[in-house]
Amino acid sequence: MEYEYVFGTNGNAETLRVKGPAHTALTGFQQVVQEYPGETVTGRFRIVRKLKSAGDPEGNCYDWYEIDRHYRTSDKSAALQKELEDTRQKLAAAIQSNAMLEDCLVEMAETVYA
Repeated sequence: MEYEYVFGTNGNAETLRVKGPAHTALTGFQQVVQEYPGETVTGRFRIVRKLKSAGDPEGNCYDWYEIDRHYRTSDKSAALQKELEDTRQKLAAAIQSNAMLEDCLVEMAETVYA
């Protein structure tokens, strides 16, 4: 199981909850990269302090941190690249289809005007 990172707030402070198979001991500046369909989100932040730790009956470990200097970037270039490639393939198919239609029109014209 991978670690799960959930950002939130507690009053005026930003928080991070980490869920995973073992407790964490994060300090200093951190970076979390999360992959979603069509998007990669990168969070960069600084750990201010660890707030608490807990566990559940299923064996999951939870750690809560206060964070600051949290910046988030979203990269959708992979999805855009796929969309561009799909569009290129459709365009190539349309060009091929138009070329076949043009050949048919030329043949018909040669037959009619021969």
